[in-house]
Amino acid sequence: MPDESLSLNDQRRRTALLSVIAISIAVRIAIILNFRERASYDTAGFVLTANAIRHLDFSRYDGRRTPIYPLLLLAAGMDWRTVRIIQSVLGIAIAAMMFQVGWYRTRNLAISLIVGLLSSLAISALLYEQIIYSETLCTFWIALSVLACARIDVEVGSRARNYALLGIAAALAGMTRPMFLFLGPLYFAIALARTRVRSALALALAPTLVLALGWSAFNKITIDYLGVTTTTGFNLSNHSGGFIELAPPRYKSIAEIYMRYRPWQIARMGSHTMTIWVAEDELERATGMSTPQLSKALTRMSLEMFVAHPMLYLESVARAWMRFWGIGFFDFVRAYQESASPTLYATIVALGSLQLAINLAFLMIAGIVLLKWIRGRVRFNFDLAIIALVLTASLVEAFMEYGENVRYLAPLVPLIIYVVAVRLGEATVG
Repeated sequence: MPDESLSLNDQRRRTALLSVIAISIAVRIAIILNFRERASYDTAGFVLTANAIRHLDFSRYDGRRTPIYPLLLLAAGMDWRTVRIIQSVLGIAIAAMMFQVGWYRTRNLAISLIVGLLSSLAISALLYEQIIYSETLCTFWIALSVLACARIDVEVGSRARNYALLGIAAALAGMTRPMFLFLGPLYFAIALARTRVRSALALALAPTLVLALGWSAFNKITIDYLGVTTTTGFNLSNHSGGFIELAPPRYKSIAEIYMRYRPWQIARMGSHTMTIWVAEDELERATGMSTPQLSKALTRMSLEMFVAHPMLYLESVARAWMRFWGIGFFDFVRAYQESASPTLYATIVALGSLQLAINLAFLMIAGIVLLKWIRGRVRFNFDLAIIALVLTASLVEAFMEYGENVRYLAPLVPLIIYVVAVRLGEATVG
């Protein structure tokens, strides 16, 4: 005779999941009907790579953008409305996956519902779905990898299939936003702590190695740049640019041009960050360097400066890490103040304030859990793995970039919501 209580639980879970999906759909329909999709200053780079792939002509390709998001643009026919609809569908899928992650972890419908709904209604998710940015697609891959990790943790389904899904999703996240290329090695390390089965370990890491090394080799052949993206040197200069007057003499021409633009950028933005993108055209004209060559020069210059002036670099890293957690968010949403009604803008600010509070709660929870783990009071488990993932991403980004750091938090928001909701939910239930 079937277990009626189990059947009832399954029915309630499906109802709750359908509620998350229905609310997510309704919200996104309302947004699509009231707001237009829009491009950004990064869109041109994605379009350049997409057109290079479509025509198999890489004569103008500059290596800035990895191929996964441009492939989505091609799948959408390079139509921004279609891209926005696809990103909205991905947002709904992310909410559904995070609901399932919460369910696998807690078997508590209320907590799972909160995780799913907050992931769906997070202001970062709703805003970035309207922009031709790679954040939504990257968030989807990360959520998919976490879902596979959760299935492995509770032993649901085929382990080989879940490890394959874990590895592929991690690799695609890294090749959508290169800062997440650490996911494959991180999942490999977590898998190594759980199993010594070589096939499982290979499935967790191999996709990242194949895609990252393969694209790096492709870049080496086409533009003489060994790496997945030529933005590395530009991003590092957002750190070194703060004290570029201390650059070694051989970089004098780069430093002088940069310093001409820096005061203007500080007056305009309140910080020297992103000056490199304003000065790029003149730098390339003056030095005769291509984008890949300039990136390599900026990388060498920045690394030499970091070694020579480590405290200045670490001070910049600390500021970048703080920005990552949301300082500067209100500068980002101020762009919507004129186009949105007062009520809508107030809603955006309120949702942003809620996210900042959730970020702070996450950092407090992460600190407590890590301290307990260090003291041997808790074992390394699924929740600690998620905390490690988020904190590793924050450090990777802070060391590599000092610019739009709050934007780079967006793909991790569902994981932050998950940790806070589960911890607070379990404390309340307990």
